[in-house]
This record gives sequence, C-alpha cells and structure tokens, in this order.
Amino acid sequence: MPNSGNALDKAYVVDRDAQISNCIYYQWDTIQQRLHVIQTRQPGL
Repeated sequence: MPNSGNALDKAYVVDRDAQISNCIYYQWDTIQQRLHVIQTRQPGL
C-alpha cells in the first residue's frame, strides 16, 4: 500500500497551498480596504 501514503501527502500539500493562497488573498483584500479608507480620509493625496 505505498501509493496511499503518496496520495495523502499530495492531498495535504495541495490543501496547504490552497490555505496559504486563501490567506494571502484575504490579507491583500484587507490591505486594499485599509488603503481605500486612508485615501478617503485624506482627499488631498
């Protein structure tokens, strides 16, 4: 049963990559929202 171990490892890596990319997208969204708030507070920029 060596294949089952490899399949689990691959599934874990894919899941981990998906979680990392989701975290990056979430952080990027919050950064953009903060920048938007800063720009609306300071219309001179």
